[in-house]
Amino acid sequence: MIALILAAFLGVVPNADRLVQRLGSRDFGEREAAAKSLRNLGSRAYPAVRAGLKSPQPEVVRRCEELIPAMQKATQRGADHPARLAFAKVAGDTKVAIALYDSITDTPRRCGVLERFTAEPKAVGSLYEAELRRHYDEASLPIDPDSFSGRLVLRRTEVSSDDRTLCLFLGSFPETAGKTFPKWEPLTRRGEYRNFLYSGIGYDKSVGMPAAHLKLLTAWVAVRDDSAAIAALMHWAAEHEGIRELLPLARSLAAKDKLPAPARAAALLLIGGLGEKSDSKVCEGYFRSGDVVAPESFDKKQPEIRLGDVAIAVALVLKSRHPGEFGYAALAATPETRGLKGQALLQYYFRLGFPDDKSRLASRTQAKALLGMVD
Repeated sequence: MIALILAAFLGVVPNADRLVQRLGSRDFGEREAAAKSLRNLGSRAYPAVRAGLKSPQPEVVRRCEELIPAMQKATQRGADHPARLAFAKVAGDTKVAIALYDSITDTPRRCGVLERFTAEPKAVGSLYEAELRRHYDEASLPIDPDSFSGRLVLRRTEVSSDDRTLCLFLGSFPETAGKTFPKWEPLTRRGEYRNFLYSGIGYDKSVGMPAAHLKLLTAWVAVRDDSAAIAALMHWAAEHEGIRELLPLARSLAAKDKLPAPARAAALLLIGGLGEKSDSKVCEGYFRSGDVVAPESFDKKQPEIRLGDVAIAVALVLKSRHPGEFGYAALAATPETRGLKGQALLQYYFRLGFPDDKSRLASRTQAKALLGMVD
């Protein structure tokens, strides 16, 4: 199947099949000459060389296996290759986008994934899921049980940023919407997504985020239906001192009232750190929301956080006021937040809750006049 698709795309090289047959010649010189000729033909001979992997002659198979990696890379980097064209639709065709795509093709493993995507685009959901599983498995390596608790400790490892680029590309297709990390708890999945994103795409605040990177991230998150993934991206952006290029995306996500509360709250937090006073309008629709963003912690040190709590706090920050001055007791009791503003202050979003409705109502009453809130 793959060989036929490649042949249709690359065209047929009349003598390539004969050259592949000569790889099994009894004459060593003839075998070497055939291999050299096939290398010179490059991607045009790729379909024939790939078909040679099914030869009954072990020598032909061995030599084809040696030729495949370079040919596969050259083929997939062709300007008209289906995978490259699909990538360009997502990330653009700038020099940066082309370099991103070319980095994916640097290893035979990733080339193989792209080849399967080219042969069967509708199978992208299973390809994406397999890549997520691979990230999870490689980033969580078990070591000896903790000597004190007896629990298994996980050692975090870095996964190639090029692997993440491939995963983000595959995840930009609608067929991948329901695929997520193999963990049930949203909070655990959010941690996995943050680990996934953290070094997945480089960001230099002095030069900003290249358009190709932004398009890739935006396309990926646009089809996610897992609030953990959306929240992770927003928090990831905030932890990079605010990736301003993601502000339009945050505004769009915050306005989607059908998104789970944790995802909308994370978008509001990014808006609070990077937005303008006029962005408080986005918050107003959630002032009265009782949707739970985060439950009370088991030790009661972290109070329950509702979407309305976050919306009011963000609106206050957009007006250059500290929520701690308006009844957010947990935030006010955190010495590190004194004097902080904007994104730096909202890094302490886990202190935006209230222990009970009485204190929540008291805070709302304090903020009412400043925010123009209507009962």
